[in-house]
Amino acid sequence: MLCVVAGQLSNGTCENCNSYNMLKLTRLLHFGDPDRTDLLDYYERTLFNQMLGEQDRDSAHGFNICYTGLGPGSFKQQPSFMGTDPDAYSTDYDNFSCDHGTGMETHAKFADTVYTHDEQRLLVNLFIPSEVRRQEKGIT
Repeated sequence: MLCVVAGQLSNGTCENCNSYNMLKLTRLLHFGDPDRTDLLDYYERTLFNQMLGEQDRDSAHGFNICYTGLGPGSFKQQPSFMGTDPDAYSTDYDNFSCDHGTGMETHAKFADTVYTHDEQRLLVNLFIPSEVRRQEKGIT
């Protein structure tokens, strides 16, 4: 299976599961060094430009796509081993990829890095309409 997946990768594809794992790593690195704004810049770009676009917004079941195109004129695409229509989002029964798991977890975690805090500061990390309340600090 790995050889099949590797044969699908090129400069025109970016596998969403890889980006998902990079988001998790970047978030952990941010906790270790919250003053590195470059980490959150990367996190925000990856979250908005790739992960948000992997889900079919018209799907009642939250279907997603495995690859996001990287080049000019590219498009969302399933790898060829996913079924007969490589341009389709996932379906209930006809195909399965790791994005069925990580893709669903990603969309449940969009709010988890909007804010972080330490003893002194509340950090606003992502440009997302939101509200936070810190009762103990009297901040809204």
